[in-house]
Amino acid sequence: MEFTIIIDLLMLLILVYGIMKRRRLRRVGVRATGVVVRHIERRGEKDTYEVPVIAFFDETGKRFEFIPPASVFEPIAREITILYPSGEPHKAVVDNHNYREHDYWFAGILSAVILLLVIIWIFD
Repeated sequence: MEFTIIIDLLMLLILVYGIMKRRRLRRVGVRATGVVVRHIERRGEKDTYEVPVIAFFDETGKRFEFIPPASVFEPIAREITILYPSGEPHKAVVDNHNYREHDYWFAGILSAVILLLVIIWIFD
């Protein structure tokens, strides 16, 4: 039982750390406007899917391209807000705070509660 609580707390700490890191980046990071320039194919376990390649210019005017690690299909030429730490454009992320942060909180808390209930059910 105590082990379950420790796992739940660790999951919540990881979730809170990620959200705090994203909020800090939103506060002090550099904003840039990126554009979806093309799509590339990625192979999953069962399917092949397309992910966007986003191009943007950093503070010095140098062009960068990146593929977001978790992305939704976006049409070519769609403008997307990019965030990155000053001087580190290779660490760029899509600024999707409008819906992502709430999803993370919900998923983290829900999974912690479900894990706790399952372990209580198994060990009682």
